Amino acid sequence: PAGKLANYSITYNTGVFTIQKATPVINWSNPADITYGTLLSGTQLNASVVGGLAGSFVYNPVAGTRLDAGTQTLSVTFNPTDSTNYNSATKTVSINVLKATPVINWSNPADITYGTLLSGTQLNASVVDDIPGNLAYTPVTGTLLNAGNGQVLSVTFTPTDTLNYESVTKTVSINVLKATPVINWSNPA
Repeated sequence: PAGKLANYSITYNTGVFTIQKATPVINWSNPADITYGTLLSGTQLNASVVGGLAGSFVYNPVAGTRLDAGTQTLSVTFNPTDSTNYNSATKTVSINVLKATPVINWSNPADITYGTLLSGTQLNASVVDDIPGNLAYTPVTGTLLNAGNGQVLSVTFTPTDTLNYESVTKTVSINVLKATPVINWSNPA
């Protein structure tokens, strides 16, 4: 008879199986250090999913973001196309953003003659990208240099934004030519 096996009877029970969604595994290592001013791109935002599961990545912060200097956190959420069988997954990594080093534009000034005081004509450095800050010269405006070739002028730029920029120093040289004295002598009577 149905449901009997020799000396046994078989009873069937019905039940419910709950199959949990799988959670994808995200591969993403800490990106290489970048310098302040570098915008986030696919070089840093390059997570992948084990097994090549189809879906989309949502990064925070997004591509094109400029991060402040220091250690920053990046995160990604993977949203699988097959949301019936897979959960979304999230992962975070750290990135080091290094301070930027400003660039000073300053060429060797034209020769001057002894007796000429240093002024904005010689002490005329500028900072690329117009980064706000202070330029401090050595020697200072108004200094009288002795005659001689290759005398060193120095400027130190201290940025207003010390979180994201380093201070930087640049030197140039100036030639100070000997002055030619003027003799006053009129024809004698």
